[in-house]
Amino acid sequence: MIEFVDSPTELTTAATDLILSLIAFWCCRAVPKQGERFYWRLWQSIFGLLSLAALLGALVHGLQLDDRVYQALWAVIYLALALLITAFLVISVWDVFGPDRARQIKGLAMLLGGGFFTYTLLFPSSFLPFIIYQVCVMVMALLGYLWLCAARGAPGCNWLAAGIAITIAASAIQATQALSFTFIWPFDHNGVYHFVQMGALWVLLRGVRLRLSDAR
Repeated sequence: MIEFVDSPTELTTAATDLILSLIAFWCCRAVPKQGERFYWRLWQSIFGLLSLAALLGALVHGLQLDDRVYQALWAVIYLALALLITAFLVISVWDVFGPDRARQIKGLAMLLGGGFFTYTLLFPSSFLPFIIYQVCVMVMALLGYLWLCAARGAPGCNWLAAGIAITIAASAIQATQALSFTFIWPFDHNGVYHFVQMGALWVLLRGVRLRLSDAR
């Protein structure tokens, strides 16, 4: 029998997670299949992995689960996030340094992502190193896309930089637990993070479409 949690903020977190999952899935399907296959498949992977992580997040936040199931779902969430950050690292290297360099660092990026995922399994209560890894990748990607905007005027890079900046802001809201609000229902920092991340997805997708249209 399905039982929901009692916490109103956990329920709104689950609801916003579910909406985020649906938007990310739509973004995954909306990535144009043009240009190099490896490139657009990476973007599909980024949106798809976020959709999976958010969907499972809706389950762990919204349902009363057996502890083993709860821990297993979180492990899959961490794996999806690790792969997402890995894909983001590779695709930002692709855009800044070219496809050959991206393929060269793909193995190293997978190793880094796997290492941080393993860390979350061994030390589930210490998520800080993974957050640092995520922030480092996102900041490097942001700087790379800002440079592409300034130096080359590359199509879509301004949108990608904006989407990454919004994502970093969303992560800061979640990490600092700084914001919450009530509008009919109470939303804590996780719910606010999801709302901000939804906006980031639309911006990122706009940038991806422009990048891929330029690759035709």
